[in-house]
Amino acid sequence: MSISKRLWIALCLLATPFVGEARAQQTVPAEHAAAYVPLRPQTREELARREALELYGLALVRMHQDRLVDAVRLLEEARTRDPEASPIYKSLAPIYQALSRTEDALQSCRRTLELDPGDFETWAIYGRQLKNEDKPKDAQNAWVRALACQGMADHPDLRAQLSFDLGALYAQTHDSMQAIAAFGLVIKILDDPEALPEREGYNRAELQEQAADTYERMIKICIEDKQYQRALKLFAQGRKSHPKLAAHLNYHMAKVELAQGSPERALIQLEGYLAGQPPGTEAYELLISILKELHRGDDSIDLLKTYAERDVHNTALQLLLAREYSSSGRSPEAAKIYSALADESPTEEIYRGLFGLYRKDGELARALDLFNEAIGRSTEKGKETKGAPQAAAKARAMLAALRDDASLAKDILPAAEQKIKNGENLYGQTLFFMAVLADRARELDRAERFYRICLGQLGDPRRQRESNNPQQESTVYVGLLEVLWKAHKYEDVVEVCGQGLQRTQATNHLHFYESLSRALRVLGRGEEAVAAAQKGFEIANEDNRRWARVNYIVTLADAEHFQQALAECQAALKETQDPADVRAFRLELSNVYTTMHDIPRSEEQLQLILKSDPNDAIANNNLGYSWADQGKNLEEAEHLIRKALELDHEQKVGAIAASENPTYLDSLGWVLFRRGRLKEARAILEKALRLMEGEEDPAVWDHMGDVYFRMEEPERARAAWQKSVILYETEKLRKADDHYKELKHKLHLLEAPKQHP
Repeated sequence: MSISKRLWIALCLLATPFVGEARAQQTVPAEHAAAYVPLRPQTREELARREALELYGLALVRMHQDRLVDAVRLLEEARTRDPEASPIYKSLAPIYQALSRTEDALQSCRRTLELDPGDFETWAIYGRQLKNEDKPKDAQNAWVRALACQGMADHPDLRAQLSFDLGALYAQTHDSMQAIAAFGLVIKILDDPEALPEREGYNRAELQEQAADTYERMIKICIEDKQYQRALKLFAQGRKSHPKLAAHLNYHMAKVELAQGSPERALIQLEGYLAGQPPGTEAYELLISILKELHRGDDSIDLLKTYAERDVHNTALQLLLAREYSSSGRSPEAAKIYSALADESPTEEIYRGLFGLYRKDGELARALDLFNEAIGRSTEKGKETKGAPQAAAKARAMLAALRDDASLAKDILPAAEQKIKNGENLYGQTLFFMAVLADRARELDRAERFYRICLGQLGDPRRQRESNNPQQESTVYVGLLEVLWKAHKYEDVVEVCGQGLQRTQATNHLHFYESLSRALRVLGRGEEAVAAAQKGFEIANEDNRRWARVNYIVTLADAEHFQQALAECQAALKETQDPADVRAFRLELSNVYTTMHDIPRSEEQLQLILKSDPNDAIANNNLGYSWADQGKNLEEAEHLIRKALELDHEQKVGAIAASENPTYLDSLGWVLFRRGRLKEARAILEKALRLMEGEEDPAVWDHMGDVYFRMEEPERARAAWQKSVILYETEKLRKADDHYKELKHKLHLLEAPKQHP
């Protein structure tokens, strides 16, 4: 079972001896407290322990503030001063886990338990970590140790939860006897009104329902393990005090009868249960299984239809019936159900089933027709607009079904192309979404074609309603340019930007100048790139001026107009007092100095940023990477980069499909490599490459090759370095880079495996 970061931290903040000791000393108001004067001179060890306690207290404050990287650093300093203090290790474990430092978390747990074998809280956390590491037997042993601790007796709620988790883990490893025993302990606690009294906030009805659910788990385990008599005994034992369990009598009896080879009696029991119109489909799927055992499989659809007609609001049952129609070759009846459900309340699941039916029958073009029709009706204006909201809801559900099924999305793209070839009408929004789906499927050529057709329609007077939408124009151009960048079609980027500058009125031309300058830089046309970037800077309004000026500075530096780039940075810093502007121009000034190989001045700018804002993620990462690249201050460099990752994570909380920053992961992998932690570096860099989604950075492949080489995997190293060389050569602006020259040298020396890069 995974555990959230906040829960890890909550566990970390459980009472510990250090905390109690610190709080016990706070009995006098601070303004009246006398200065601490020891009765005798303190030894060096006592002074170290006192410093450790102060660091520990400050770390707890940082934890409450969610500043985990800072908390780790303080706790690690405390650990060096008092290596025998178990609360320090105990506090480090969950934070390490939250920061994905799994091995450090495990080591901290083990050290805590060496110092304090009776710490049931740490045994519980340790077991959860082992389970997450796919070590179920070790996790079981840890949880058994936790439950055996003397202090656990005073925490019945934790005993119940841990016993439940242990039972589930035993069930997962098919140890039914131990699973039933663990679940039995859960029921014993839940059924005892004194163990979890209502006066302490426990809801008796909810506890009874949880107990009934636990009985059901035990009964299912018995049935799966063919312990039918024990299942019946548990049922008889539980139904006396749990009405919910009694209501499921016929269902469980049906499963027992079927398992014992009596499908006729199982059917009788199940029919009694189905008369109550149970929710979901589990019981109806059991009905299908029983009928197959009775060689009455052909009757299942008719019976399902009867039950579905009686329970029209059970959408899951309606979908099950549609799937059965589909698998039996009765597609029209299945499609009728899907369509009726979609008309009432369109959902992704409904359209996934309907589109899957069309795909099976080789009729995915019908899915595209439905989507195109919904798009058209959702954008209608005038008198006939009553159906527009419903059509928009259908379009959203269809798009979700296509978006979340990569193979389905990929299969519908040829149907769209065929309709275009046949001259059939597809709305601009439909074409746009086909382009987006093609992009997600890495069908970049198709995505480009769809986007270009969209552009052609924007100026078509016959499509005035869509072509007059300014947002549509901008969105299509942005999407096309992104696809061209992914496909490394830099000449085409130049062509599209020129077209956009000539033809568009609603789209901000600054976007075209920025993309144009980037493409020209990659193509090695530095002077043209500078001209484009300068033009963008000149037309930028107040809202976009900083961004346009930064792009101009970047372009000047890439064209090796270093003095002009420095002058532009210095002028920008003099002109502004806005902290965001100052930070942006200092970052760029640092980058210019890096390009000039003036590393001390580059780092000076980063340190000025961090002096103003210690929580600037980019500055933390860049300074850490700079130190790692030079092989200096490596411990501090790792701290800075991990802090950047943590800050980046906090900024993305709540974002859809948020993932770690691959650039920061590359920095972390590089500093770990420099520190000799090769296995960790390898895992981190491989993760960074996976997250780049085709936007690979040659530096990451270079680092990956260094790790493979040091781990004595020369063929992998060669492949990684060659990939890096290809990427450097693709972008002409990088061919003269020192890293590129070093790469060529490393490939040349690969025949001498003892020479480390």
